[in-house]
Amino acid sequence: MYWYMFCSLFFLWAIVFIMFVRQNRIRRKVLNILLNKKHHKTAFEREISQMEELAKRFLGKKVIVHTVTDSPFTGILEEVTSNALLVNCAERNQLVNLEYVISIQVIENKKKK
Repeated sequence: MYWYMFCSLFFLWAIVFIMFVRQNRIRRKVLNILLNKKHHKTAFEREISQMEELAKRFLGKKVIVHTVTDSPFTGILEEVTSNALLVNCAERNQLVNLEYVISIQVIENKKKK
């Protein structure tokens, strides 16, 4: 009878120990990510500045700006500021955050015959 009780307590402590070890690993991973956040932030800022440089090439042109939402913005790209695009869409201005821009596509004017 004591044998069953000993085995059940042993397995219970083993399960608690395994859960503690797993939880400790998760805590260490989260802490590691938080400590390295500064490095990740600078890489993200670099990507945004590259997108800003590329968007400046399309100033004054009619473009389609695709964002993470399903609705693209079509209009003339008027201004590129730090982390934002100003697009003139059908006589109203749209301000688009560069963090959410997936692509910018130039619309070529078709020549009439």
